Amino acid sequence: MRKRIWTLAVAVMGILTVLTARPAAAADMTWTMRSTYDYKVSLAFYSQDANRVWPGNGEVYVLADSRPHAFTLSCRRGETICYGAWPTGGNSSKYWGVGRANAQRCRTCCYVCGEANPSRELTD
Repeated sequence: MRKRIWTLAVAVMGILTVLTARPAAAADMTWTMRSTYDYKVSLAFYSQDANRVWPGNGEVYVLADSRPHAFTLSCRRGETICYGAWPTGGNSSKYWGVGRANAQRCRTCCYVCGEANPSRELTD
């Protein structure tokens, strides 16, 4: 009888642990992006840890002038986020960061959410 009670108590404690586990901590990350490229540039941000894209839903941010623009992303603390950019509307092979659809690789275009607020300039 004691063994059953002990087993039941352990099971209840396990269920309570699962129910009270904390989700990944939310954080914000602000990217400041500036383009001095001659044409408009499409921009998106890609999580390397989850299937998440900003702005999402097939949309992109557009940099249409040479002023700095701030993009604040709600992300999970510790999540690695990379930027990808490419000329808008053209068939150009030009890209920055991970490019369109996170298709390229890079060493200096990814940062950790909650640890950095990166700033980048996209040039010719």
